[in-house]
Amino acid sequence: MNTMAWESLFMENLRLRGLSEATIATRTRSLRVFSRYLGGLETITQADRKTIEGYGPWLRSQDYTPWSVITHLSTAWVFLNFLHRAKLLPWDGSQWIHLRRITQLPRNILTPMEARRVLESVNANSPRGIRDRAIMELFYASGIRLAEMTALTVEDVDFRNALVRVLHGKGGKDRLVPMGSEAMQWLSRYLRDVRPTWSRMAHRALWLSSIRLHPRLSSTLIGLMVRQRGKASGISKRLTPHVWRHSVASHLVSQGSDLATIQNLLGHASIETTAIYTRVAVTDLKEMMASSHPRRAA
Repeated sequence: MNTMAWESLFMENLRLRGLSEATIATRTRSLRVFSRYLGGLETITQADRKTIEGYGPWLRSQDYTPWSVITHLSTAWVFLNFLHRAKLLPWDGSQWIHLRRITQLPRNILTPMEARRVLESVNANSPRGIRDRAIMELFYASGIRLAEMTALTVEDVDFRNALVRVLHGKGGKDRLVPMGSEAMQWLSRYLRDVRPTWSRMAHRALWLSSIRLHPRLSSTLIGLMVRQRGKASGISKRLTPHVWRHSVASHLVSQGSDLATIQNLLGHASIETTAIYTRVAVTDLKEMMASSHPRRAA
């Protein structure tokens, strides 16, 4: 059996486990990075412990972010373990993949003032501007993932209860997330004034492209829009949909929200992931105490 067949079997296994297409696409991209490191997946049968253990240091030498390193290493771990369990490899190379737990967040988390600056900088005097403001407001209100935002349909929006229904989120789980008054206002405006003039097709996608025929807005274009809007606002930080997500969680922790509520909002499988955001809140508290407490050091 050739390595292309191995890759196909691996992806099929991921689908059988209920992983989303977005996660499978991420695994596919990561597997290509592993293949590049090996000089082609076909060389994996000749790989030894030293080669597999060298993957992590190699990734870090390529200037990948800590989050990307973890993603690529975990994909290699899952792939090697799958090959061994499927009896395609006589040895289990996953035991030589060393995963380091990330205990810090990206440096680009927005402050509440920066978040407000980004949102208010979006010029909503055009249909595209109204759509973009609605998307940005919903990112900040809900903290949903880029793939989840892209997959939303008109039917997923519940104005009566101020909720958005996220179907088949990470791990195939569904959840309801509140959208807040600002997001609801802009979403209502988009659905009332913009989408009806763009909706020429039968699909029920919530977010439509502004180009001719107005197809569903892709995750690539949403991500690009977020980056462009962040840059145009004048903030120094690089804004992405995931930075919105991290910022939402950090702001909620700073305001005293309990971790279980934030876990449910973000769709985290483990509350340990959510707990990382307490580090940001503690840092903010220390800075406040240092500048405001009457018995602070002189």
